[in-house]
Amino acid sequence: MQLIGVDGSTVRATGQVDDGAMRNCISKQRWDAYGHCLSALKQSKTVIGVANNAKIKSMGTWTGPVKVSNTETVSNFEVFDCQGAFDIILGKPWLWDVRAIHDY
Repeated sequence: MQLIGVDGSTVRATGQVDDGAMRNCISKQRWDAYGHCLSALKQSKTVIGVANNAKIKSMGTWTGPVKVSNTETVSNFEVFDCQGAFDIILGKPWLWDVRAIHDY
């Protein structure tokens, strides 16, 4: 997948689609490495509950274009320290934006 910066720069990352995630998320590690290529984070009061029941405060929200294969949309992402568990999670907000249909 690709995150697109305001100047057209592209950040490539491994993304996981998670239809159980209530937020789109970017790891702190990915943000620290490539966030300078994207627009600035906006302040966020979001606290994210993760699988081990820990509560982690968001570092901020990034909003921008996201491209997966031939599909592109603008989405919001919370940036938080997931301790390396993932690069990017595409959750329900992204699935809604791209009008995904889940066919088991």
